[in-house]
Order: sequence, then structure tokens, then C-alpha cells
Amino acid sequence: MLDVLPAELLHAIAYGVGVLGATDVLAMAMTCKALHGVLLGDRYSRAHAHALSGYNACVAHKLWDGARLAAASAMRGASAADGLRLWPASSIRPVVAAQASDDPAWTALVAHLARAGVCCKVERYMVWAYGCGDLELVSILGLVLAFGLEGELVQAVMAASPPWSQRMALPIAAHIGALHAVELILANTTHGAGGGSGRGDGWLFDLALLYACRSEAGDSAAVVARLLADERVDPTVQANAPLRDSCYHGREATVAILLDDPRVNPSVDSNVALCEAVERGQLGIVLLLLQHPAVDPTDLGHEALLLAISRGNMDVLDALLADSRVDSSTRGQLPLRLAAENGRMDAIARLLDAGALGHGQKAQAVRETVGHGDAADVLAAIELARSSSDES
Repeated sequence: MLDVLPAELLHAIAYGVGVLGATDVLAMAMTCKALHGVLLGDRYSRAHAHALSGYNACVAHKLWDGARLAAASAMRGASAADGLRLWPASSIRPVVAAQASDDPAWTALVAHLARAGVCCKVERYMVWAYGCGDLELVSILGLVLAFGLEGELVQAVMAASPPWSQRMALPIAAHIGALHAVELILANTTHGAGGGSGRGDGWLFDLALLYACRSEAGDSAAVVARLLADERVDPTVQANAPLRDSCYHGREATVAILLDDPRVNPSVDSNVALCEAVERGQLGIVLLLLQHPAVDPTDLGHEALLLAISRGNMDVLDALLADSRVDSSTRGQLPLRLAAENGRMDAIARLLDAGALGHGQKAQAVRETVGHGDAADVLAAIELARSSSDES
């Protein structure tokens, strides 16, 4: 008897009233060939049938059309707080991880989730995989970028994403060096607009710069340059953290870009940027910093020189000793004594060549000891040279 009803009415009964489940509809479809054709005979009908099994079941079986309809049904009548819908990561990650960008149904689902403002909390695996430990939430666009998807898909998801969602994805785009995505996000968004986290989110722009400075992926140096060209980005955030992080991680090209920005003062916090580069043995960065007029390699009692000696970074030590401002005999020949205490015979030779004990007999006596004695003998020779210098 049901088979004589119009197809529209049958669809309304099966899929519209919200009473029948997936098994009920399947049982109805199996009663006769006509009903089967109406209820399951085309993609549209099958998608509605799949949706009755629920969003997660559709995702698990890669039934993307059904997942999109089930998601829409779940969202219907449910309010979005501050423009976002917080879903469990376990409901979102499998969708993006499928990376089925050649399937229009999958693309439509991803765009639908992005348009609806779906996001999830940052999970522990995301912190080490994508470097987003400072983020609380990640948007669909952020996940799409994090999974390395690109091209037309990124543009489609970005077009579907609200501005706050795009800003939320900016640090991840910066971290992976996705220059084009960064440019699009900066062009599409305005600073501090409503939505998203419910608080001013200008901090995301500064966080993006920090992520780009730490990264060596993609076009990270170009990303830094593009971010610095945006007035919403502050390169001095957290006491010059972008420069410090770039020095620590050895991002020489990024350091050069930052040093060209007049807002950046590399001498902040007692020339800590130079000390970071020296401690990590970043010779190229040390040379860049020494060329900057604001940098003082003698700060904190020649801390940079002492770090180079204690870490055994001889190339860096040579660069520091070549700087006319550096005194190899500072603080009562402390560099020599530190080198001897650490058994750095190569450092002692360099310091003596730089005139740490002058160029007379005292220096020669220590040099001879370096050639055949151990660290204790060298230290004793240095102390003897110092004491004889004090007596004279």
C-alpha cells in the first residue's frame, strides 16, 4: 500500500519525521522493489538512509554524504557559542585524516564543518606533531593545513571558514611555512573581530610569528617577512621572543629578516639573543648579531665569550675574539682560567693568540705548558703568570 504513495511523501515519512531509524527504513525498503527504488535507489536517498545511522558511523565507513546530512541534523536547533561549535577531536580528526580531496562528497563535508564553525580542543598528539602547544582550540581549516592538504581544497575550506576560524588557523599555517595560506588569512581577517574564543584574538598573530621563527618547514622565512609587514604583528612580543627563538633554533635567514626590522632591538635583556646563538654554536647568527650596532658582546662581563669557551664552540670563539670590543683578558684572565678548568686547550691557544697574557715570556710559558701538560698544569701556569703580573 505504501508503494502507491508519492516519492516525496515516502521520503518525508522515512527521513523527515525523525521517528524511523536506519533499520526501520531498511526494513521498509525491503518490502518491495518499488519502495527500495524510492528509498535507496539513488545517491540522494542512500545518503539520507546512511545519515540515520549517525554521524560517527558514517565517518567510520567513509559515507561522506551521510555524514554531512547527519552533522547538519545534529547542529539543527543547537546553538553555537561565540560562533563556534566545539566537537570532540575524535569526531573531526578521522574526517580530515582521510584526505579524500578527490571525492566531492568528502570536500563538501569538510567545507560544511568549516562553515558551521566546528572546532576541537588541541590534543597532545597535535602538540608534538604540529607544534601548536600554545593553542587551546583548532579549527577545521587548522586541521586541514596541519595534515598537509593544499591547493584548491585549502581555498575552498578557507572560503567557507568564518574569520575567527581563519585566525585560529594562522599559527599552524605559519608553523608549516604555508606562505600562500598565511597571505590569504591575513587578507581575509581583521584584528580582534568578534567570535571564536570570545576574547580578543590579536595574540594569534604574535603566536604565528613565534611559530614561524621556530620553524624550518616550507617558506618559513618568507612567512616571517610577510607577518612582519602586517601591522597587527608585534616582533617585540615577550621581550623579543621571536628573535631569541630564531637564534636558539638556528634560523639564520629569519634572524636577518628580524634584524632589518627597526622595531627589533637585539640588545634587549642583556644581549640574550647573542648569548643564545653563542651557546648553540650558531656561527652565522653570531656574525649577523655582531654586525648590528646595538649588540654589545661585552655585556654581563663578557658572558658571550665565556659561553663560547665553556661550550667548546671554537668557530664562535674566533668570531668573538676578532671583534675589537672583546677583551680576552677580562675579569683577571677569567676566560683563560675557565678554558683550563674545562680542559679546552684549543680555546687557551686562541686566547693567548688574542693577547690574553700579552705576547711576552708569560704567554710563552703558558703556551709551552699547553703543548705537554694536562689541564691542572696549564691552570697552574696561568695562575703563576697572573701572580707575577700582579707583583710587577
